[in-house]
Amino acid sequence: MGLISGPDLNANTLSFFKVAKAFGKTRGFKVVARQTTDYTTPKAFGAAQTMLRANPGLDVIMSNFSGMTRGVAEAAGGKGVKVFDFGGDAWALRQIEQGTLAGSVMMLPRLETRKAIETLAAYAKSRWVRS
Repeated sequence: MGLISGPDLNANTLSFFKVAKAFGKTRGFKVVARQTTDYTTPKAFGAAQTMLRANPGLDVIMSNFSGMTRGVAEAAGGKGVKVFDFGGDAWALRQIEQGTLAGSVMMLPRLETRKAIETLAAYAKSRWVRS
């Protein structure tokens, strides 16, 4: 399995690599390559090309942002590599229907942000508000 993510030391990148490593141990996948990018389609395309050339037996690439996944899918096209996405935007969902992507996990940034703020507010209220 190859992993393509955003910048080094980005929280999403660190979490993505850590979870993939744990997933590999429990599900029998081996991470053979990791590339970080700037989250753009062209950089992900180049990273995927490099990864595929260096690992000819690679059969799965995971990308943690749909914008990058576009470049990964283009680089992997016709090579028998399953591409998985994290983002689930409209493009990714169409690609799943067309068979270009093997799967995606939908991000819900507005809902996730709202829930985070509500949780923080509830914690602050319970901790610092006096009756």
